[in-house]
Amino acid sequence: MFPQVSDRVNWRYPEDGLLQARGVVPEAEFRDPQDLDMHNVRSLLCVKHGRSTLGTFGRVNGLESKTRHYDENGVHQDAIEIVVAGYDVRSRQYRNFSDAGDSGPIVLGRDGRIIGLLTGGAGPTGKIDLSYITPYWWIEKELKDKFPECFLYDIVE
Repeated sequence: MFPQVSDRVNWRYPEDGLLQARGVVPEAEFRDPQDLDMHNVRSLLCVKHGRSTLGTFGRVNGLESKTRHYDENGVHQDAIEIVVAGYDVRSRQYRNFSDAGDSGPIVLGRDGRIIGLLTGGAGPTGKIDLSYITPYWWIEKELKDKFPECFLYDIVE
């Protein structure tokens, strides 16, 4: 069982800057987050390390986008993308969660559970102010359907 909200209030970023991936944030927690932010608001808080922006913090906002299907054209691909807004916890200012060249890293919750895979970003004027992740619960389900014996992350002690 994972810690309750009250147990997560005083979380500190690891001194070595490395979080161990341990488990996956379930679909239900995207809709009912268990973390508390600095304003005592329930949020799904996250961190990633990308090639361009290095380590950044964010907040999964729960806005979900799903791929459309065009059966008349033979197009049938599923995908789920969820928006992450960046947040710089040190200065308490909004900051980009990602930038060009950051796609690909795993996004972790503050307890080390895998939230998703960073797939891209968008913004109104060439500046990325919204980042998109594919939730890991969905990636894992799709992979397990096709490769039931696969296991994608090891616990390193």
